[in-house]
Amino acid sequence: VLADVARLQQVLVNLLANARTHTPPGTAVTARVQRRGTWLCVDVEDNGQGIPSELLPHVFDRFTRGDSARSRATGSTGLGLAIVQAVAAAHGGAATVDSRPGKTVFTVHLPVLTAAAPPLAPREQLPFADRAQRRHRDTTGRLMTGPPLTSKRTAAP
Repeated sequence: VLADVARLQQVLVNLLANARTHTPPGTAVTARVQRRGTWLCVDVEDNGQGIPSELLPHVFDRFTRGDSARSRATGSTGLGLAIVQAVAAAHGGAATVDSRPGKTVFTVHLPVLTAAAPPLAPREQLPFADRAQRRHRDTTGRLMTGPPLTSKRTAAP
């Protein structure tokens, strides 16, 4: 997965904070990462009371709060899950939720790089492979050897 690490950390923090805020003490919360086909899936699951069915279609909307009294007391703005969805979408993925009494699972789906995407050169090869040949990526992402092509401007005669 090619990703902004800081934003993905924010996603995980938001999902875990959401579970903590909306489940009673003693509730089990499990986070796991799995590859499912061409997707990397981050699941945050709890065994709390579940999300009311009328709220499910709106959980990723801005300013949506599950239990407004408890959310306000903890300083919740109702933006956490909207941020989760926005970050997932910015990475070419999505966020989903499955909830019923006794189990809620939030999943962030992120695309896995395919064989069509060239791998990055090992760090020890950058910026110079042998101090004589520079390696860089061209505009299509292909690994190139030698200096990058640049256009030269010439003065008009």
